[in-house]
This record gives sequence, structure tokens and C-alpha cells, in this order.
Amino acid sequence: MRNKILFVPLDDRPCNLDFPISLAKNVGFDVLVPEKRLLGNYQNSGDTKEINSWIKNNVDSADIFILSSDMICFGGLFASRKPDTSLDQAFDSLKVIQFIKEKNPNAKIFLHSVLMRLSVSVASEKDERIWKQLFDFFGGQTHIDSSNQIDQKIIEKFLSIRKRNLQVNLKCLEYVKNNFCDFVVVSKEDCAFGGIQKEEVSVLSDYINSNNLTERAKILTGADEIAACLITRNYLEYISKKPILAVRYSFGNGRQISLYEDTNLDKTIQEHLDLVGAERVNLLKDTRTVFFVHSFFDRQRDLFFEEKIEFSSDERHRLKNFCSEIVMMHEIEKECFVADVFYCNGGDSDFMKYFLEMGDPKRLLSYAGWNTSSNAIGAAISSAICGAGQSQLFKNFVEDIGYQSIVRPQLIDYLNKNNFSKYDFSNFLPNAEQFTEEKINMWGKDFFQKLGFGNPPRIKIRFPWKRIFEIDCDIIFS
Repeated sequence: MRNKILFVPLDDRPCNLDFPISLAKNVGFDVLVPEKRLLGNYQNSGDTKEINSWIKNNVDSADIFILSSDMICFGGLFASRKPDTSLDQAFDSLKVIQFIKEKNPNAKIFLHSVLMRLSVSVASEKDERIWKQLFDFFGGQTHIDSSNQIDQKIIEKFLSIRKRNLQVNLKCLEYVKNNFCDFVVVSKEDCAFGGIQKEEVSVLSDYINSNNLTERAKILTGADEIAACLITRNYLEYISKKPILAVRYSFGNGRQISLYEDTNLDKTIQEHLDLVGAERVNLLKDTRTVFFVHSFFDRQRDLFFEEKIEFSSDERHRLKNFCSEIVMMHEIEKECFVADVFYCNGGDSDFMKYFLEMGDPKRLLSYAGWNTSSNAIGAAISSAICGAGQSQLFKNFVEDIGYQSIVRPQLIDYLNKNNFSKYDFSNFLPNAEQFTEEKINMWGKDFFQKLGFGNPPRIKIRFPWKRIFEIDCDIIFS
């Protein structure tokens, strides 16, 4: 019986570590994971040698291995964008995959490898400027003007790292070809339509097609949601079930292309459904589960950089109709879940406002509205299928709407007034946490009362990487 997973995450952020583990345990899997200290934190890389040794010491302790090549080779996602590790060192670390298969030949090995993003990591305001310039220079279609010249050395260094990482992507495909692993996902992180990643995708696709690997290797947009999707895939394989669901959009028909992605929304959804092993139907009569996608109508906006928009009366009417459809589905006993991708990097508080007026968000199987569309889509699908429940649902309401949409802009102003960077406020952490907790609890009191809780919970927050981009939270009901 396959019910023990050895899991090496992409990094130590809750979305990559705690969330997949929680899903796995929720559906009955035991999970082995390296000590958190080995995984690094933000700009500090994970300990690849110690992780390698830990895997070897536990090679007989699991039936399923879900492994991040970026953690094994480089020490995490952030570290994978640095030049510190040579290609030979990366390949040497990756040999642990062969070791697993040799020592535990009946184990199922699932490997996740990230196709490098279109720009550099951002850990300061200076990095942010370089990120914007490189993203536009290499094909990004952002709202930000990139008229400044970029240092040629930065471009050369960036391209050198990309070249190395592409070779690691190819090595992962070679491993599945040679049966050292069973399934590989190469996920395109923060790319763009027409970006230089298209050339790399072509190389990888040619390898997959020429070696008849289309059923064992997938290329799709995303990164931080992939581990949760692989947990879900293994769960569905274990119970021999293929969920059937329909998809409904708030705006458009899924032909829009999200920020930091290179395929349209409908294809992104289909790729994630295929990855987990779910089936999609067009007619509501053929399913009792409906996936509602709160999509955008012209272009997707990034809440980290841009202001919320004001809906026109027609747009408000369409959004209310979308909320009404969810309510109607609940009334006829269909199960519903939501990916809120109207914005990138945060949920749409207007959607939740109208939904609260018409229905009961507590009845949703799941909700996700964080980071990129792929991240939200994969998280929503995985949570719904694995039955993550109300604790995860409330957590996402707090983090994706309460924090990212409502409180984070206030925190940015607070940090600016105190001359601290939004990318690293380690020396201001207690103040930032106190400020954020006060604001999030003010929002939470009103929100949870509208959800029907006369005695709203207390929300405790943490900043896992001591930066403004994400929080982790505990929701404590008395």
C-alpha cells in the first residue's frame, strides 16, 4: 500500500512546505521531510549535501518520492537563480535520484524542475529595478516602462545561469527516459508570452516528443503549486478516482493571458487538471462539482505594483451575476470552489464583498487568490480534491484577501514612513508584525462576523521570509 511520501520541497515557504504536507496528511499519507534548517530561508540556500545524505538515509522509508530538483541541486528556488553552483555540482547532487531507484526499485519518484523565470530574484529596491528591466528586455509584457540601459554583465550572468538551469531541466527528462524516475514536471516560473523561455520550452518539448515521454513528462506554467498538485495526483491514483468538474468564468472565456505566464487561462486550467488527473466536462448536468474562475476582462493587474480598479456599472453587474451563479449551484447541491485570478498577487475584495452579500463563502470547497494565476489555480484544485476543509479555506481568505488585498498596501506605507525596505525588514520585524496583526484583526472581525461568527477569531501572523510578499497565519477561535 503506497501511503508514505518522502518530500523534498522547493523551499521552506508555507506554500511549498506546510501546505503540501497538510494536504498529504489530510488524505491519509504519512510524510517524511528534511529538518527545516536544512531547507534554507530566503536568501540563505538550503544545505544540498545534508539533504542528499538525508534522502539516502531514508531511501527505504517511503513508497512515493516527491522531490524538487532545485532544492536538491541548488538549495531552493531562490538559490537556483544564483551562479554559486556549477553544472557539474548540480548533476552530482541529482545522482541521488538514481540511488533511490537502485535501492528502492518499487518506489514511485516524482520530480519537479523549474524552468527559470524571465528575470532575477528581488531582495532590494535595486533588485526590483533590475527585475523590471530584465523582464521587459527578455520579452515580458508588464505595465512598467523599461527605458534604462541594462549592464551587459548582468545580462551575461543571467543568461549563463539560465543555460545551466536548462541543462538541469534536460537531465531530469533524461532521468525519466532512463526510468530513474517515474514522472517529471518542468514548470515555467514567471514567464511571458513571447519571452525567451519559448526557445527553452521548444528544446524540452522536442526531447519529450522524440523520446515518447508525453505521458510521463509535463511542461506547464507555475512553480509554488506543483508539489500540492503532485500530492493530489498521487492521492487520486491511490484511490483510483478521476474527479469530474465543469469550469465557469466571471469575465471572458479563458482566452486571456495572465501576467507572468505565456499561455491563456483556459489552457493553464486544463494543464493543471491534467496534472492532478481530473476530467473536465462542459455541461453542468454531467457533474456535481463546478470550478469557478474569477477572471479578468482586459488585462490582469498586479496588486503588488498597481492600485485596485473601480468596476463600471456593467462590470459590477457581471460580477454579481457570477456570484449569483455560485449561490445557485449551492442551492441545487453542487459543490463549488474558486480560483480568484482577477488580480495577480492578491484576491479581489470586491468579489468577496458581493459574494458575502448573496451567499455563504463557508460552503466553498476551496478558495485561492495568491501570486500568479497558475499558483491560485493549482492550489484551488488541490485543496478542493483533497478536502482541505474550512481551516485552509479561512486561511486563504485571510492571506489572499485580508492581507494581500487590504492590509499589505497599508504595511508598505508604514515601512516607507519608517525607512525600511519591503523586501527585508528583519531589523523592524516586531513592529511590522504588530502593525500587521492589528490591521488584519480589524479586517478579520468584520469579515468573520459577516461569515456568521458572532465571536470572531484572533489572527496571529508571521513573515516567513521577513519580507512583505507573503505571510503565514494562525486563526484561533475561542
